[in-house]
Order: sequence, then structure tokens, then C-alpha cells
Amino acid sequence: MTPRELRTTSLLLFVLGAWPLLLPVVPPLQDLPNHLATVHILLHPDRFPELVGSGFFKTNTALFAWSYLLAPHVGLVVAVKAFLGLSAGVWALVLPRFVAAFAGPDRARSASLFAWPLVHSWFVSMGMLNYALSLPLVLLLLVVLDRQRRRPTLARGALAAAIALGTWFVHVFPIIVAGCLCLCEALREKDTRKRLRAAFLLCAPLAPTGLLTVGSALAHVVKIEGSPSAGDVISFSPLHRLVANVWENCLPGFTWLSAAPTLLPALSLPVLAFRNRREAPPFFSPVATVLVMLGYVLLPGGASNWWYLNTRLIPFIWFALLVRAPARLPRGLGRSLVVAAGVYTVALGVDYLRLDRDRAAYTAGMAAVPEGASLLPLSFESRVTSEFTASAHHLWGFYTMERSAHVPLVFAVERSYPLLWKQFPPAQLVPPALDNFARLARSPEVVCAQLRAVGVAPADCEAAWRERWRVFLDQAAPRFDHVLTWVAPPELERVLGARYERVFAKGPLEIWRRRR
Repeated sequence: MTPRELRTTSLLLFVLGAWPLLLPVVPPLQDLPNHLATVHILLHPDRFPELVGSGFFKTNTALFAWSYLLAPHVGLVVAVKAFLGLSAGVWALVLPRFVAAFAGPDRARSASLFAWPLVHSWFVSMGMLNYALSLPLVLLLLVVLDRQRRRPTLARGALAAAIALGTWFVHVFPIIVAGCLCLCEALREKDTRKRLRAAFLLCAPLAPTGLLTVGSALAHVVKIEGSPSAGDVISFSPLHRLVANVWENCLPGFTWLSAAPTLLPALSLPVLAFRNRREAPPFFSPVATVLVMLGYVLLPGGASNWWYLNTRLIPFIWFALLVRAPARLPRGLGRSLVVAAGVYTVALGVDYLRLDRDRAAYTAGMAAVPEGASLLPLSFESRVTSEFTASAHHLWGFYTMERSAHVPLVFAVERSYPLLWKQFPPAQLVPPALDNFARLARSPEVVCAQLRAVGVAPADCEAAWRERWRVFLDQAAPRFDHVLTWVAPPELERVLGARYERVFAKGPLEIWRRRR
């Protein structure tokens, strides 16, 4: 692949993943509304005295720092779209060059036909934007470290250290994986002297970032006393879900419309790469690849308020497959991959517009919520159009962004977040956790099923359901002057109407005001 072909490939990858950003008012990414609410609060601290900024010198804060600096000049939504465009551009630049460096320019051409789903991966659709950007940065870091090992210079070592620090600022997890891959790469040397030399050249540039990583881990693991966290919850996925998630939690878009085209590279690349399984490209030798896969299988899905923990290793499995893509593809497969990429990018644009209609429906009651209201969002359904993300889960964030509404679901319960509650537990938080209470108490049948699961057999499911809501509203009503319900069951009006009056209703959205 010539330099001109590399530039053309990067441009095409960028367009495939970034052009849908031009279509909607706001990109329909799952966690993005919560992030927008966070930045809005940081920009207007006087309106939210119960919250305080904790600074940007920490990992996983690149999106917030970027938006905080740009929003006063271009607007918050434009700032976030620029960040998404930057992320797509870095992916498009790095991916073909990464494969060219570790597998040769001929394979970079064919590997790019499999790589296009990574530019707008599932992590982007989820709104995990810091993590999505950190992945191509860590690939760039590995390329520079490989050159440093082969031809060490002080300048190249300093460059690697700078890229590592930048990657840590964006997200720490890939740095941890990079350190493990460096150790595996050093151990490939045949004698002790060469192993020590390789370990020094590969790991020395990571030393400053390693210290910051330890600090980041302590900041996240050591909880603030009284904080409403899930720090003791550790969850694992069954084996069949682990296999399915290698595709589902990395490559799809939002719905089957945009996900179906990604099945072709997802199914064909592992088969073709398996034929080259004995090859040992830098950092992705057979042993290193197996260790990454074992890490994915053995790590929990969630721990210490860090969800999709093992899922974050899935992109490294795809990186190991990409560098084993054959230089020549079977007849017809190349053309089929090009067609799949075209269908995918058009479908992605269609999904952007369809999910933007969900946002418009959720925010239709904006005028019914006064400025600075204390708002309790009760979303009984977090998936509307999207099938691979809970795209409606954080849509309440737009009420914070547009009306400065006080909503206790903002990400502010960990030292590692750029925003914190001034006191724990915050006065606005109503147990059990608001983001799943509506789902857990959706109907009398759901409540009865939960009670039976813990050995309680209520004689009257309707009475048990009403009692659960009564206890909840006893705590909520004094603290929230407005309630937002989304896809609420008809029965809810009987319990909510005693304390609140409905002031807006359109489709699945209702806004309620506390009775005076």
C-alpha cells in the first residue's frame, strides 16, 4: 500500500464512520446525554450548589475537558460533535498504518476492508467516547514502542511517553493492556539479556503513566463514605453470551439495520485469520492473543461501578485478527465487503435519524419543566428504536442541559468522575436507585415475581405493587417538584395522581407537577 493509498483509505474510513454526525441535532449515543448534563453543570456551577467539579487531571476526562473548553465558543453540542469527528479521524488514520506496521502494506489494504465497523464501533454507540478514542491512541503507542525497541532513540522514547500520557488522560484501561502486551513481547526474546533490554525499551516510556494508573485505580476503588455505589457487585456472563458479545459488544451500530452488514467481516475475518494463527506480529503473538482472550473470559463483566469491564478487551481480539488478515482475499469477498461497508454507512445514517426522533419525543415536554426544577425521571423503557443500546436511558440529561433541571442520576458518585456530590448520600437521591426502580416496579406482576424470588408470596399482587410505590413516593414527593414518566403503564396514574398533577402528555411522555 503506497502512501497515497493509505491516505485514500483513511479518508474513506473517516467518511464511512463520521458523515452521520451531520444529520441529527444531537448524536443518539446512549450515555451522551448524561455527559452533556455533566458539562452543563460544570459550566454553570452557581445553578447546582449541591455538586462540585473535581478537576480534569484524571483519566477518562478528555471528553469533558474538551467540551468544557469549546462549549462557550461553539456550543456544547457542536463541541461534542467535534470530539466525535476527532475520534473518527484518529481511528481512520491509525488503523491502516497499524496493520501496515505490524503485518505489511499489502495486508493493510485487505485488513481495511474488515476494519470499517471499528471507526464507529459499539463503544461509540454506547457513548463510551473516551474509551473509543483511547483505542486508536494505544495502537499508535504500540507502533512507536515497536520502533523504539528496534531502533531506540531518546526522542522516540519521549514521544512514546507523551502518547502514553495522552492515552491515560483519555482512558486508562488500554494503557493497562498495553503494559501487559509489552511484557509478553519482551518475554519472546530467547535469552535473558535480550529480554531485559526489550523490557526496558518497551516499558520505560510507560513508567510515568504507570504511576498515574495506580493513582487512578486507587481513586476509583476507594469509595467515598456513604456514596451510593455498586462497589461490591461483581457480575460474570455465561459462556454463550461471551461468544456472542465478541461481535455484539464491539461492531454493531444501533439496530439490526446497521448491525447486519457487520456480520460479514465479523464472520469471515476470524476464519481467514485462523489460517495465519501461527504468525507472531509484534505485541499480538499467539501467546499474547490467547492471554487477551483468557482475560476476556475470566474478567467479570462489571466490578466497582466499572461496567463492561471484560468487554473492553474485545477490540484487542479484533486487532489481533486484523494483523492476520490475508494479503489476498477469496474471490468475491472483497467486493462483498465493499458493498457491506456501503450498506452499513447508509443504514447508520438512517438509524441516526430514527433515534433522533426518539430524542425529540422524550424532550417534547421541555416547556412544561420550569428552569431549575427538581426533576424525577421514571423511564419504564430504555430501548425504543435502538436494539443494541439503551438509547433512551439517559435522555433526561437534555432537561438538565436545557432547563438546568436537578436530576440525581448525573455521573457524580466516584472520585474518578469530574463531578461530585458535595455530600453523600445526596439529599436528592431516593433509594432504591432511580435508574432502575421504574423497571423493577413496572407492574404488579413484576413486583410479585421479585417477591417470590426471595421467598415471599404475596396474596395480592396489586396491593404489593401499590405499597412499593407508596413507600417510594413517600420519599420522592418532598424532594421532587416535577416527575417525568416515559412509557409508563396505565396503572401508574392511580398512585402518581394522588401526589402530582399531569401538566403535559404526548405519546409515551408525561410531565407531572407536584400538587400544591
